[in-house]
Amino acid sequence: MTEPKQYTDALVVAIKNKFPLELFRHTLGFVHEAQIPYDLGDLFIAACTWGVYDIVEYFLSIGVDPNTRDKSHGSTAIMFAAQNKHKRVVELLLSHKVDLLALNNQGQSAEVYAKQCRSQDIIDLVIVGMQQQRDEQANLISKQQEDYDDLMKRYQIMQDLINRQQQEANATNDGGPLKRSRIDDLSMA
Repeated sequence: MTEPKQYTDALVVAIKNKFPLELFRHTLGFVHEAQIPYDLGDLFIAACTWGVYDIVEYFLSIGVDPNTRDKSHGSTAIMFAAQNKHKRVVELLLSHKVDLLALNNQGQSAEVYAKQCRSQDIIDLVIVGMQQQRDEQANLISKQQEDYDDLMKRYQIMQDLINRQQQEANATNDGGPLKRSRIDDLSMA
């Protein structure tokens, strides 16, 4: 019997050779129906690496995570698409909110991969996307800080109110045990 890894490898070859989408989907369906294990993540990475737009788009449409990483280096799909100058695939991944700030196991970002391809269009796409994501993170952090500051102001107001009530209670009682009321005095007589 053929090893499951060989089916994944055969599907990767189909991607590399740019099989038409319908033929690829049919082959993938056969493998799936036969309950033969395969790795969808590996196939997605292969489609991004080889720039097979239709298959990348298909995988995204069935819910494959656009931030899928390869197992050997932890590199993301967009890193491979950028490195191999697949501008349309890079644009497609960007439209699916891929994380450009993610680092692989060597601490490299998509920017490093984009610069390796030496395509200014791809470099610009990645750098602009990274800056947008940094700005979004900074805005989120700023909003969280504002929310925290507002919460602390409310907390301080509550603390001041509690302290004031305690001071008023202590002033009424001269700081000692509770005084008897006039009614208590009358009832003791």
